[in-house]
Amino acid sequence: MNNKSKVYRWNLATLILLNIIGCSSRPIAINSSSIPIEPGQYSVLGSAEGTSCYKKFLGLFPTSNALPSIAMAIQRAKNVYPNTDALIEMSVDEYNEFWFFYSKSCTVVKGQAVQVN
Repeated sequence: MNNKSKVYRWNLATLILLNIIGCSSRPIAINSSSIPIEPGQYSVLGSAEGTSCYKKFLGLFPTSNALPSIAMAIQRAKNVYPNTDALIEMSVDEYNEFWFFYSKSCTVVKGQAVQVN
């Protein structure tokens, strides 16, 4: 086997590997609040973040029970602080990870947890 052949195989293997490993992310939404709420009628509790993920083996077989959902991510963010009624200054993002035999898709909600007065 000559050196050109070895280089070609190495480049092909690297290209295949790069196509099955990776990640991506994208913004989904930006919202002023998770429920209708008037300015000045709430107390800010702090920053909160919630995620909802879905995992698969071999890209086909789910290893988690539910698809990622914005509602579940909002609920998890609200659970960060007791007595949280809503989130304000909310952003929703999605990210995906791909590893040889495993993949993960997540919805992430970030915002300020508030309690309505």
